[in-house]
Amino acid sequence: MASDLNVAGATPRITVANLSAVTCAVQHFCLHDGPGIRSTVFFKGCPLRCDWCQNPESISPEPQLAFKSHLCVEGCRACVEVCPEGAMTAPGDWDMDSCTLCRACVDACPSQAMVAYGDTQAVDDILAELEPEFGLHRSAGGGVTFSGGEATMHAAALAELTVRLKSEQLHLTLETSGQFRLKHLTVAMVQPGSVFDPRFERQPLWQALSHLDLILFDLKLFDREAHIRHCGATNVHIQINFHWLTALAAQGRGPQVWPRIPLVPGLTDTPENLRGLAGLIREAGLTAVTVLPYHPLGNSKREWLGVEEFGVQGMMSEAAVQAARAILEAEGLRTFLAGEEADGCFQ
Repeated sequence: MASDLNVAGATPRITVANLSAVTCAVQHFCLHDGPGIRSTVFFKGCPLRCDWCQNPESISPEPQLAFKSHLCVEGCRACVEVCPEGAMTAPGDWDMDSCTLCRACVDACPSQAMVAYGDTQAVDDILAELEPEFGLHRSAGGGVTFSGGEATMHAAALAELTVRLKSEQLHLTLETSGQFRLKHLTVAMVQPGSVFDPRFERQPLWQALSHLDLILFDLKLFDREAHIRHCGATNVHIQINFHWLTALAAQGRGPQVWPRIPLVPGLTDTPENLRGLAGLIREAGLTAVTVLPYHPLGNSKREWLGVEEFGVQGMMSEAAVQAARAILEAEGLRTFLAGEEADGCFQ
């Protein structure tokens, strides 16, 4: 479906059609992805490679197969026998170059040991999946959250989704790593009273961001070299985006920005890192942060995908979480766990 929707106060938009994005899932009745009860769209693809990633199935931008060996039925070769390309040589062992991702192996597996992550969904199909909860979201103060992976990698589809969902009077939230680039944005344009360059307003990414109500902005590592080492990319654009988006939010020209810090033992929970991030948050004029304690649920997915296991295995202890919160609070920030944010924190 094409759309040239131009809601009141929105920036001019170009007409788009047949937009789609690769998604991992659409989950409903989520409680920790923004205010109220929410539906969350998980996009596939991420520009970072964080050592501790808890959603490794969302890193690749393409659909992919995975194998849950603990569910495989001994002696069953249904996946091998049904593969039309002969790519599956044994259960859980396939030639990626020959595999066409036809998913015949997934459909034939009697125990769901073979699974596929990622579907190419049209924007209309995503909206149809979300629509049954629209009434609930409007009445209960919830909404729709875009997560991943990194949803901003699908800027055109995200822009279309945000415009059409906003026309339904829904609260919209983005969970992001901040690793994206806004073109044509200059220091002068984030000054109070300045005017946006039309080229900046026309880009799909800003069209998406400008229709959001809230950005949950993850800040992981303050030190640039540490960020490269453990996240696979520099944090330069992340920190620039955080600075500019918080400035625009303060002027009422962009969505609210709420920082979050994933707490990973020995990496992001060190006093040096927390104090550095606290300073960045304070400089942006913000006074609160949500902390996200590490859990090892992503390790099983790593095994299914054949990805190297992350070294930290156990849950983060309550004492370690409280120690991290104490450091941030000593730096002048209020701290929350996801879902514990006080009433009125989110606009």
